Amino acid sequence: MLRQPKDAVIPLRRAIALDPKLAQAHYLLGDALGQLGQTAQARKDRAISAQIQAEQQAQYTRKLNSSRKQQ
Repeated sequence: MLRQPKDAVIPLRRAIALDPKLAQAHYLLGDALGQLGQTAQARKDRAISAQIQAEQQAQYTRKLNSSRKQQ
């Protein structure tokens, strides 16, 4: 839970604009928006965060399996 969610929204949106694949920024934005009562958008940003994390995990797993095959 963020202490000052209202103050976090703009910097988090800027971070996402610079790098849309920042899962943590999406998650924190979802947390801030949820605290501010913007539940629909909060759910969207948390879902985006989860999707990014799943994609990153899958990519890591593929690389790991690929490197094991080369050994």
